[in-house]
Amino acid sequence: MKSDNLIDLIGYPISHVRIESFLSFLGISRIPPVDSFGWVFLENAEKGIKATFEIKNQYVEQFGIIKSPVNEQEDILILKEIIFDYTDKHISPLPFLLEINDNLEKIRKKLGGPKERSRTYLGGFTWKFIIQGFTVVIYISAKEKIQKIKIQNISIKTNKAIHIHKQLKLHNKFIQEENSKLILKLINDAPHKKWYRKWQKKNLKNHEKIFNNCKNIFIEFVENCSDATEDKNAVKIYNSTKKLIKQLNRLNLKNKQFIQHFENNDIVSFINSVFENSGFDLLDGKDIINEWSEW
Repeated sequence: MKSDNLIDLIGYPISHVRIESFLSFLGISRIPPVDSFGWVFLENAEKGIKATFEIKNQYVEQFGIIKSPVNEQEDILILKEIIFDYTDKHISPLPFLLEINDNLEKIRKKLGGPKERSRTYLGGFTWKFIIQGFTVVIYISAKEKIQKIKIQNISIKTNKAIHIHKQLKLHNKFIQEENSKLILKLINDAPHKKWYRKWQKKNLKNHEKIFNNCKNIFIEFVENCSDATEDKNAVKIYNSTKKLIKQLNRLNLKNKQFIQHFENNDIVSFINSVFENSGFDLLDGKDIINEWSEW
């Protein structure tokens, strides 16, 4: 089976005739039991191919679409991902016209610019691409050689992010660059001052330290949004807001969940004030908090 034909199988139920042919190609005659995570792992080490199947409900929650109809009540396995592992012996060709000896420049030419880069514990790194309806993660060694390629369908979350970023780029023209200096003044309306008075009354432990951390986080957010407004950059405003929420997540986790219902509403109001003054009205602060907050 050709590699491009193999990846087209992702999203099919294990009962489908095409998956039966795939399992025969791998030399798999017996399916092991589902593990505690709802997954089944299969591989053919000689061909350098691994496959992950996931129970239907979990797969649908993450990816949304199954390529072939199945009984709604049926608890069936769906092919979630295929991995081409070239760490050891291998004979199977790579998908997307990639070759095992491709350097970084050739990989970029064939797949475009990577969407994300992350370090690995072996001194190499991974590149994440979105191409032809797939999320492709390439594991590259410290010597800049392809080690393995993991391929899944694009998830619901990734599809949503792609849609948002397209909308954000179209939204740049609405950003009011003349308000960039005004946004800097909004730090005076940041909610940490109000919280501080409440923490004093409640004698919250480490409230001085929490206050200073919150102050620095909100200052950074306002400065980033001011710069983004001056540059008419809606993507940067969105990313700055996402960063704000993630920083507050970490601070909240370290300090006994000090962000409750009223604090959440204060954060939404403050974000929306920044959005309104920048001309960014594509999303509400509540939308972004719901997406990224862990409180």
